[in-house]
Order: sequence, then structure tokens, then C-alpha cells
Amino acid sequence: MPTRQQLLVALIVPIWAMAQGPNRGQLHRTVRSVRDIGQLDNNDAKHAYPIQLEGVVTYSDPEWGLLFVEDATGAIYIDVHGMGLSIPAGTRLRVDAVTGPGDIAPVLVRPRVRALGQGSLPSPQLRSLAELDAGAADSRWVLTRGVLRPGGQDWKRINFRIFDGRVWALVVIPKADSAAARRLVGAMVRVRGVSGARLDPTRKRLGAQIFVNDLQDIEVEEAALEDPFASAPQPIAGLRSDAASEHFVRQSHVRGTVTWQMPGRFLLADRTGATFVSAVAAPDVGDTVDVVAFPDGDYGLTLTDAQVRKAATARNLGKTEPPLVPAIDLVNLPSDGKVVRVRARLLEQTPNANECTFLLSDGNHTS
Repeated sequence: MPTRQQLLVALIVPIWAMAQGPNRGQLHRTVRSVRDIGQLDNNDAKHAYPIQLEGVVTYSDPEWGLLFVEDATGAIYIDVHGMGLSIPAGTRLRVDAVTGPGDIAPVLVRPRVRALGQGSLPSPQLRSLAELDAGAADSRWVLTRGVLRPGGQDWKRINFRIFDGRVWALVVIPKADSAAARRLVGAMVRVRGVSGARLDPTRKRLGAQIFVNDLQDIEVEEAALEDPFASAPQPIAGLRSDAASEHFVRQSHVRGTVTWQMPGRFLLADRTGATFVSAVAAPDVGDTVDVVAFPDGDYGLTLTDAQVRKAATARNLGKTEPPLVPAIDLVNLPSDGKVVRVRARLLEQTPNANECTFLLSDGNHTS
């Protein structure tokens, strides 16, 4: 007859085994929910446990081999590279697959899929960009808000970056770029799509990207200006670098003269101040230009994602002789973006790919 202690052990062991989830001795059977797969880690997933799911397709991209499915318990990525599968969002699907390690969490590989008919997309989870950036809703069908900027990716598809303050996510739509898409730059929008991870070349997480089925999944709350250059330019001194940390920052329009430039970057000055501008192509020094861009900058004001247009009242200031100042004054001059001349002894020069840094001496002073 078993002792009381033996009975207690016999009761505890099955309860302990159940508490470990499917990755501890229970995946000899086929798993049928995303929740159970979520109890695995990538080391467990290497064992190719059998999976059979029924769920709704939230995103399908045959070119990139992406398929996301959501059931009542969660959402998961299915690797369909090379299969050429294009399945409309909202389709109910039966998936037979095995587990495999993903970049961040387990995924499904070697799938066999069968359409079960038309279903309906789940209600999207309302998430902030900060939550998506932290990975709180990876693989889930989500709804988020922000201001759209150019994506900057050389892909044959629509791409944006969506910003809320300094936090941003990449938005990808597997459709050809269009004028309608370009008109959304600068708009305040709500975006529906699947939240995924944005990775660096070493597969380290950088932030979030949102996979969007169609341009219609972007709802405009506040449209971008039809012609942002038609608005009155504001003084540069009225811009603030810390404005970039505020929610849903929109574009600003300024006008000034280019006082310095290098590839992709130039200095713009007006009567009130100066700012750096990041743009694909820098205008010539001396040009007067209109700039429509977003305020940014951790170390002083910079205007980013800039559109640049030569001002209608453009004038060339390149022939104006700048004032001659002592080298020591360079340390004390205000950062107003004005062009000056310096007479000094060259002590050292340090070139790099884009510019050359000089160390100058003027008597007992260096700068």
C-alpha cells in the first residue's frame, strides 16, 4: 500500500508535467493553437514538432515569402519562401506544418496549406508605435497612428516610415509606388497591418515594421498639404530641435540661403538663424531655397526628409566677399550659419570620405 508521501508525489508529477506546456514532453501529439506554440523557445522549435492550425490570413506576400495567420489564441509567421503562395487577407486557412526557429521566436516551416473559404479579419489591436517598437505585438494584426515620411528603401513597392515623436516603424505595402502613395507623405494617418520586426544585417532587432496589404488600409486623419511650398515660410529661429520629441510632428516650411554643403547635407541661413538640412541632393552654396522638412536633431536643429525647391526670388550670394575674422573668433561666433574668411596657419588636416577637417593656428590660439 503506497504511503502518504508516495501519493503526494504521484499527484504532483502530472500537474508539474502539464504546467510545463507542450515543450516538455507533450509535443508527441499535434499542436492545434498558436498559444501552445508560444510556450516554445527557439531551441525547442528546432525539434520540428507537428502543428495543425486553422486561422485567418492577415498578410500574404509571395515575393518575400511571408504569410501571417491569426487564430483565436494568437498570431504566427509561416515561412512560405519559394512556394509562390498569394492568399487574400481574410481567407480561412488550414495549415499543416512543423516548428522551426525564427529570428526572434518560433515560426512554422515546411507548410501545407488549404483554403477553407472566406472568413473575416480579426479586430485589430490598437497599439502605439512605442509598443510596436518594443515588440509587444509581433505577428499580430494591429492598428496604429502616426505621421508618414518617405521610406527611403530602394524597393519596387510602396514604403513609408511612420513617426510618433522620435519613435518610428517602417511601413511596407506589396504594391507598385504611385502618385496616390506619394501624396500621403506628411499626412497624419491610422495604419492597419501586421506588426513585424525590423532587423540589422546580423539579425539584431532594430525596431518594428508594419506589413500592410493595400493602400486602402491607411486611413488619413489629417491630409498633407497639397502644395506645402504654398504656405508662408516661417523664421528658422522659430523652429526647435526638441519639437521632434512631441507627438505627431508635421512638416515645416522655411526659406534661406545655402551657406555650406556636402553630399546629402547643407546649412541654411536666414536673418533669424541657421539650421542643417538633410536632403537627397544639396543645392549650391549661395542659392536661396525653400525647404519643407521635419524638425529633428539630438545636437542642435536639423531638418530631415527635406523637399528642396529653388526660391522664386532666388539670388546668388556666392560672389559676396565674406568678412575676414581671426581664428580665435571662430570659437566665440554664434552658430548663425554665416560665411566668413579666416587667415591662419594650417597645422593639421584630417580627410574622410566626405570632408576634410583642418586644425588652424592664429598666434597662440588654435581652432
